[in-house]
Amino acid sequence: KKPTMATANKYDRQLRLWGTNGQKKLSESSILLIGSSSVGTETVKNLVLPGIGSFHVLDEASNMQPTCGSGHKDSTTTSDNRTSNFFIPTMNVVEDDSAGSTSMLVDKSCAEVTCELLEELNDDVKGSFATVPSFVDMTMGDFESLVKDYSLVVAADLPLPVLRNLGKACWSKNVHLISAKSYGFIGTCRIQTARHDIVESRPDGSVPDLRIWKPFPELVELCNKYDFSRMDDMEHSHVPYVIILMKAMERWKSDNNDAVPTTFADKEKFKNEFVKAMSRNFANEVNFEEAVRDAYLAYSAHDIPWEVQELLDNVSSESISSSSRSFDVMLLALKNFIADHGGDVPLNGTIPDMTSATDPYVALQEVYHKKAAKDLAEMRTNVDAVLTAVGSATSAVSDEELSTFCKNIFNTQVLKTRNIEDELTCSGIDYEEVKGELIMSTMEPCDPPVHTPLLWFLVMRACEQFQEKHGVYPGSDCRELALSSDVEEVMKHLERLVNCMGLSECDVVTSSLSKDHAIEMVRCFNAELHNIASVIGGVASQEAVKLITNQYVPLDNTYVFNGIASIAAVYKF
Repeated sequence: KKPTMATANKYDRQLRLWGTNGQKKLSESSILLIGSSSVGTETVKNLVLPGIGSFHVLDEASNMQPTCGSGHKDSTTTSDNRTSNFFIPTMNVVEDDSAGSTSMLVDKSCAEVTCELLEELNDDVKGSFATVPSFVDMTMGDFESLVKDYSLVVAADLPLPVLRNLGKACWSKNVHLISAKSYGFIGTCRIQTARHDIVESRPDGSVPDLRIWKPFPELVELCNKYDFSRMDDMEHSHVPYVIILMKAMERWKSDNNDAVPTTFADKEKFKNEFVKAMSRNFANEVNFEEAVRDAYLAYSAHDIPWEVQELLDNVSSESISSSSRSFDVMLLALKNFIADHGGDVPLNGTIPDMTSATDPYVALQEVYHKKAAKDLAEMRTNVDAVLTAVGSATSAVSDEELSTFCKNIFNTQVLKTRNIEDELTCSGIDYEEVKGELIMSTMEPCDPPVHTPLLWFLVMRACEQFQEKHGVYPGSDCRELALSSDVEEVMKHLERLVNCMGLSECDVVTSSLSKDHAIEMVRCFNAELHNIASVIGGVASQEAVKLITNQYVPLDNTYVFNGIASIAAVYKF
């Protein structure tokens, strides 16, 4: 039986990024790749290497391993002769002396070749493949039955008619979808998720939850054991700054009727006359320097972030059922815990590094660990009560899952992107809000403005609409008059698109978007450059890891890369 946890030595470096919990989720994930273009193979390659569980490649039967070609994707289907895809080699050609002619040594579909070569990258990962006559002929129902068993779907260079049906299917089944495209020098990565729970968002510079402003009894008891007057200089310079701030705040409250510093003047006075003044030689006592630096922890409450509070406000016992997510169950248990503890959340039990002797630091750490364990036990009781009330087994939420949740309460988020259909039709209940945010994003164009990624995205989308109407991408006929005609029609699609998205009065659009953009995109004829595909594949795989592991915050919702100027931006469409 295949292990669900990869060996630590093989994946040592990535374990430092997402830990054993994240690696376990990766090893249990299953990825569906639809379309074996360069951007698709690059994306899945970057997921096979860190150790996903399995992948399945689906492509059209007409897309065979190339013998020659220009690297242009076939406009009538989604297939191509992908000689531009470095990952798929051309077929070997050998002389057949007996027949006096040449014959092919191999004759495989791109789906099969892609699967074989991806499997070679990591023997922990199992791959499979299949072909269908045509993606265009697949209905939303066909896609629904296909995607429901996968953790995530990667759509590689799919035309809009196919992407519409796939997007609807993934939305209805709540399966994460990443649409990655490489079109000439322009690349995009679009995330669609009806709901994605983020437990470990891992923000930079998070504030430690030390409860100095509202100490629990065990911490007060430990603090009372310290008598600075009886310490020698070495002991005094190695007292943890948590204890220093506790002592300083105790003196402050004694002099100020139990009030904490609120004004700037009071806070400065607290730092200088109550914290710094306790030092014997401030220049040589790093622990007191740390106490002055983090003095705000003594008088600032660690408030629940508004994103978390919004989640708590939206959950109730009436909203929980036997089919509810474990995330929602834990949210309700947390809400009950907060109500029972005067607004306090469970302690996560971690303390930052600080200047201290070993014994005082270990003693401080033990106090926090015991308090965290006590809170976790109460959360376990609350979770079991919620599950029992709806007739679910208490094992529905594991101890490991609950422990991770309690350690990351302040960093919990839920991401809900707009669906692709609403984007394409310029509709949805939040359309006006999105339009406003998009207009705001145009107020800071790139330098030069003509290379603002949004402009290239608009022209790329106009070319996709051209293909949706005619079945071929603009530029298929390289004669001069035909190219000029295609450019003119792309400009018409572009004008309608700009008006639909409410960008007709944006300065960067009116002053910098021109016919030159359309000429460049028509000239590309949807050619796929592997270096652009590699960039987009790297971004797409990074976002896929975030979605699979429930760690870090995925982008919302479209990454656009302008390879002409090497400029990128994220937009919400």
